[in-house]
Amino acid sequence: MSAPLNNRPETWRDRLVSYAAVTAIATLVWLWASNQTRHVAEANMRLLIVPESPETQAVGPSEAISVRVQFTGSKAAVDHAVDAVNGKTLSVAVGTCGVPSAVGGHELTLADVIEQIPAVESTGAGVRSTQPSFATIAIDRRSKPE
Repeated sequence: MSAPLNNRPETWRDRLVSYAAVTAIATLVWLWASNQTRHVAEANMRLLIVPESPETQAVGPSEAISVRVQFTGSKAAVDHAVDAVNGKTLSVAVGTCGVPSAVGGHELTLADVIEQIPAVESTGAGVRSTQPSFATIAIDRRSKPE
């Protein structure tokens, strides 16, 4: 036979402890969920495309491109992404982050390039849009001086 159930009546203290436990768990779940909901934030940055090897390549334009980036994701991810780029100039070498390394003219989708920058990629935030959306670069081969 099974052991008899405790038939003592529930006291006000038992109920209070139960309500407190349920309230604490619900609060933790709510806090976690609020941090996971979708957030959007913007940041201003400058993107500088640099040659893979300055001795053998030239990249134009040589000035950094001013970009307004809109991030989306959890609040924590978006906050980290904004902190990683806001007000900074980030350099991306040709042949990395989706920037081609072939000689010639190339149109870059800036959202794709910025999303692949390790400092942004590690945050988990996505790039919703950029202003401007595209940038054109030219890659040329330099001849070595003899």
